[in-house]
Amino acid sequence: MRILKFGGSSISGSKNIKHVADIIIKSLTKSDVVIILSAIGGVTDKLKDLASFASKKEQYKDQLENLRSLHIKYIKELEILEEDLQETVDNYFLDLKQILESIENDDFLSPAKLDSVLCFGELL
Repeated sequence: MRILKFGGSSISGSKNIKHVADIIIKSLTKSDVVIILSAIGGVTDKLKDLASFASKKEQYKDQLENLRSLHIKYIKELEILEEDLQETVDNYFLDLKQILESIENDDFLSPAKLDSVLCFGELL
């Protein structure tokens, strides 16, 4: 069994994502494979910033929308035809927004809430 993990710069852009998809497809014909995808390049840092901004009651909603738009852009560029994919992404962003709002209301960022924010990189 082979384990393939991709993340960061290897999936930062639709061209890179297509390249990784090609690698995965070729690997599937050779042996049993486990695929692990982490966050798109730069997303983990952006999520950390969002959590930090929320804890300091700084504006973060524009950055949150920019991050959502980035993911939607990749869906469109990759011509993913799964109809409910954008809805799934939008639902993840609604969940993320609720967590950020709870951080903002708490006035501090606990390690558990930071972890709750950071996991969205992999989910998305």
